[in-house]
Amino acid sequence: MTKPIVSKDFNLEDIRKIREYNSLRHVQMTPGEIGFSKAAQELGVNTDTLYGWNRRAKEI
Repeated sequence: MTKPIVSKDFNLEDIRKIREYNSLRHVQMTPGEIGFSKAAQELGVNTDTLYGWNRRAKEI
């Protein structure tokens, strides 16, 4: 996935490219990149649970 190339006049097509890139990038982000509270909300778990999972994963 590469960053979209935006034209100099920045038109509607450029906005579509950026939105598509952002949505694809968001899918591949780690909880640390998204933010633990938002990631926990999206996963439907408690924030403390996600912190515990993350800490345990780092120990392995």
